[in-house]
Amino acid sequence: MPNERETLKRQIDQYLKSLAPDVWFRKNWGGGMYGHSGDSDWVVCARGWFVFIEAKHPVKKPKLEADQKFTQENVRRAGGFTIEATDVSDVVIGLSRLRSEGPAHG
Repeated sequence: MPNERETLKRQIDQYLKSLAPDVWFRKNWGGGMYGHSGDSDWVVCARGWFVFIEAKHPVKKPKLEADQKFTQENVRRAGGFTIEATDVSDVVIGLSRLRSEGPAHG
């Protein structure tokens, strides 16, 4: 049985790769000595905007952990943009809005 979150992460990777060179991204790998608590799954630069993308299980849809919420709040406060994705369409819509309107914080 496929892991739905891993499938979603592969779909988001493919979508982000399809946007190059207009979108730059780095995938964060959880854990390890170089990771930071609360980091999102991807750090993205799209049209000059700093974007954090966090993939959440598409069926279980868990809430953000406290450290993830804290990090996302700080990113938004600094003028960045965050996307919580339970489907690749969340990323498509979020980045489309960002490109046409700029970030909508809230």
